[in-house]
Amino acid sequence: IPAGCNQEVELRLRSNVSLHSNTGYEILVQMKSAAVVGAPTYMSIVLWNGALGHFTVLPMLNGNAHDGDRIRARIVGSTISVYQNDVLQASVDDATFATGNPGMGFYVSPFNVSSCFTTPNAFGVTSFSARALP
Repeated sequence: IPAGCNQEVELRLRSNVSLHSNTGYEILVQMKSAAVVGAPTYMSIVLWNGALGHFTVLPMLNGNAHDGDRIRARIVGSTISVYQNDVLQASVDDATFATGNPGMGFYVSPFNVSSCFTTPNAFGVTSFSARALP
């Protein structure tokens, strides 16, 4: 990840996306390059309520996520848990959505999109899996 880029990896739980509607839970993690490890980052669990831009931040956390970290999210009943390198970072209860799909997304600050994608491998995920819990 190039220095100065505000890039997020977003894990989706119980998500439903359709034309003009986005509902479900999003775990977003700002990623930093190894060159700026130690710089403040953020992590959050967000409730998407439908319309564009209509969301509620459940907890917002300070973090230190960077290249190579493993981010995991799970939802059991109404409890959403977020892990970084297998260490619990946040847990919140919310029963707004009982069904939906897993997924993922990315966000890049609109102020520096061109500088953040000067190389094809500047931003991405090395692996992704989703499964139902027993």
